[in-house]
Amino acid sequence: MAGVSDWLEGAREDGGLLIPGDPLKHGCDLILKAEHVEVHAGEEAGAALGWDEMDSIYRPIDGYSDRWRFEAWATATDVGPLKHMAGSGLGITVHRRCHAVTVQVMAARDTRRNRFNRSMAKGAAVPLAPWSRMSPTLAKNALLIEVLCAALAERPEARARLADPARVTQLAVDLKARPLEFDDIPLVARSATVEVLEALQRIDRAHRYGGRPVPGDPVPSADELVVELQREGIGVEPDQIREVLEEQYFSVEPWPFEALTVD
Repeated sequence: MAGVSDWLEGAREDGGLLIPGDPLKHGCDLILKAEHVEVHAGEEAGAALGWDEMDSIYRPIDGYSDRWRFEAWATATDVGPLKHMAGSGLGITVHRRCHAVTVQVMAARDTRRNRFNRSMAKGAAVPLAPWSRMSPTLAKNALLIEVLCAALAERPEARARLADPARVTQLAVDLKARPLEFDDIPLVARSATVEVLEALQRIDRAHRYGGRPVPGDPVPSADELVVELQREGIGVEPDQIREVLEEQYFSVEPWPFEALTVD
């Protein structure tokens, strides 16, 4: 399927949203459930990670806290917009309590090749897709799931729908059919576009999760935003502001999470 990595290709409903490890004998299964997130090394070992322990660029947690976070399995570089996903493969770094409960899971996947490839500078990690090169497709798919988890971590009512097999089945279909990526400020854009989009970020009105809205979340009207942006003092005429908002804010395709976030 175009735009879908081998890792995300296997996503399906199985007591929650299951994304199987890739390859199965070396990666761990990831299961998003209403009550928590689980990682499994086949039938050998499993562990539960709290939604409130999820660390992300969208909901950063103090470095001394119990936390888990999506990261590249083998970090090769620390630059660029995907720096926390740069490198080879995909894993979940775990700290404090999250490390303690996943020790057996990591041990069950401590294969010779995993040990050889593992090169992260800090912490310990649960492998999800440890052998895959961090291709643009895998990086985008990993960030898609990170955004989903970050949004669910703050929406108990949406997490509860992970217990509904029909909704989760539809979610898996939507994720693979529309594996969207970040919608950033265009690299080549009119000065008015840049000024409006940067001002939206300053006044905390930009789409919080990678430049795209979450389906079901309230969106302010154009009139509200024009007033707020003018109050911010940007040098763009109201008609131009409306034009930019229509093109770069209201017309942006939302993340494909409606199966969980919309009643």
